[in-house]
Amino acid sequence: MSELSMAQQILLTSFEGQKERFVSLVGGLTFDQFNLSADKESYPGTWTIREIIHHLVDDGDLWSMRIKQAIATPGLKVRFGGYPGNEVWAGHLDFEDRDVNPAIDLIVAHCNYLVELLSRFSNSWNDSITLVDLDTDSEQTISVTQMVEMLTEHLEEHIGQIEAIKEFNRI
Repeated sequence: MSELSMAQQILLTSFEGQKERFVSLVGGLTFDQFNLSADKESYPGTWTIREIIHHLVDDGDLWSMRIKQAIATPGLKVRFGGYPGNEVWAGHLDFEDRDVNPAIDLIVAHCNYLVELLSRFSNSWNDSITLVDLDTDSEQTISVTQMVEMLTEHLEEHIGQIEAIKEFNRI
């Protein structure tokens, strides 16, 4: 185990900060408030807070495993696909009606788990896996650092959406 570089520390601090921001943002919401969205007439396809939360937990599931694969088996080729798109996925997994509390807990657990893992394996942040698209056989190599950056940005993007929903609905 080696010490984190300054860039790694900054990224992990940002990742943890997004987690804290998320928890603060959704904490205390009522069951009905999780079903709020922004103006669907102005923004068609806008998800509810509930749907965003379920989307985020699935993202954490997927990328946590990919990060572990890159650390444990750098250079691994991973078949990547079978994803029918956000709307179909959300419909099949009933994002619209499912309880958010286990999902919130899992988002927090993913973040905490990854921070501990990444702190322990700071020498592995440049390790990567190659994602092989199931449909096209095209390949994309992605490093641990890139995956953590992507997770952080994705969480931040959806936090912004939740903030906009809360503002739109005056909560």
